[in-house]
Amino acid sequence: PDPVLLRTIGSYGEHGKKLTKKELAFRLFEASRFRTLEIGDYVAAKVASHDLWILARVVKKWEAVKIPYKQMREMSEAKSDSLFKEKVYIQDNDDYNGDMSSARAMSRQQILPLPRTYAEANDWATRARKGFRVYAMYPGTTALYCATVIDNSTYCRNQDDIIVVEFDGDEG
Repeated sequence: PDPVLLRTIGSYGEHGKKLTKKELAFRLFEASRFRTLEIGDYVAAKVASHDLWILARVVKKWEAVKIPYKQMREMSEAKSDSLFKEKVYIQDNDDYNGDMSSARAMSRQQILPLPRTYAEANDWATRARKGFRVYAMYPGTTALYCATVIDNSTYCRNQDDIIVVEFDGDEG
């Protein structure tokens, strides 16, 4: 994991107990969730009231709110909503051209940043253990749906590594 991010969240809980891998993974995700979004960044955007997320790209830079992680974690939902009121402007990945006139304004809470680099993606993949709940891109689409990690140990020589998931509703 990113050493700066690790220092931000720490390795120990409130009572001095070392964090479990699951709790550490959750805190790393939460700490990076509201980072600054640069033009062209890939994000998952929730575009409907049901659990439909799409692959999108940022059209206008969104500046992160400078607030300590611990304070953000303890913040009420109402306080969080008021803090993150500036909209994020995105376009569907398939239609991305960077043009603000066709961009969609989205609430920041409906945006999940995706890894920017191979190293960051690899770090995320190592935290996605068997049984973790994730959003994964459904094959042949740019839609992301809820899924459960089945296997994260599939490595392909000179190819992208694979995380095997089972989408909700595809059981059996």
